[in-house]
Amino acid sequence: MAPLARRVGAIAALVALLPTAALADQLLKKAAGDWRGSGEVVIPAGAKPETVRCRLSNRYDPRSGRLTVSGRCAAAGEIRRLDGWIERTNVIGNFRGSWGNPSGAGRVSLFGGSSGEAIHLNYKFKNAETGEIVSGLIVWRIGENRLVIQNAIFEQGAFRSTGDVTFMR
Repeated sequence: MAPLARRVGAIAALVALLPTAALADQLLKKAAGDWRGSGEVVIPAGAKPETVRCRLSNRYDPRSGRLTVSGRCAAAGEIRRLDGWIERTNVIGNFRGSWGNPSGAGRVSLFGGSSGEAIHLNYKFKNAETGEIVSGLIVWRIGENRLVIQNAIFEQGAFRSTGDVTFMR
């Protein structure tokens, strides 16, 4: 009886460590609201980093578990619209979404997971100029009053940063 109790206890401890739908909802809910930020982006790939100023208006729907993202960034006299969504999936700790790629690649599908206060979302798209499939990673680091969005693409065997913007409420 004691070995069974130990096994059940060990399984319960492991399950307690897994992210739950409630934790995923809390993370997305924390990202909701109006944000202003600044940082650097590299568009197109290989260009010199540009300073950007951005605004986001994120809305969370608790029924669907979806965070809808709407905003814009301005750099060097150019304004780029940002839009998309992130939602939890039925698989505990996983997220999916869609993002309007501001560099002109159209919409990209997002998929990934979370770790602590961060959501990591992978994506792929076809480069319109080269025809190559480009893989990337968007990381959202979510705090109470701070949101950091970092973007990188994978090329030549390594991730290369293409954006790092810090937002405040």
